[in-house]
Amino acid sequence: MNARERLKEASRIVVKVGTSTLAHETGKLDLYRIDHLIRELADLKNQGKEILLVSSGAIAAGLGKLGLSQKPDSIPEKAGHCGDRSGRSHAYL
Repeated sequence: MNARERLKEASRIVVKVGTSTLAHETGKLDLYRIDHLIRELADLKNQGKEILLVSSGAIAAGLGKLGLSQKPDSIPEKAGHCGDRSGRSHAYL
């Protein structure tokens, strides 16, 4: 049985997406790609599958919200951005 056949038989599907999936090369979120991913996952959910979405793309989402083009390197910079409450997490989905 190949991977596609196993996927059809699965009752639970775990999808792991990272920064390269969720963001443009500029570091800004790729909302078109996120929308497409969510539509695919919703379709699977409508087929009765249990869907678990795991993301390591939170850094990319935060960088764009803070207006940064790259991750801060120094501890003081990182700590300073952690305290920025104006960019609280929002559900895009």
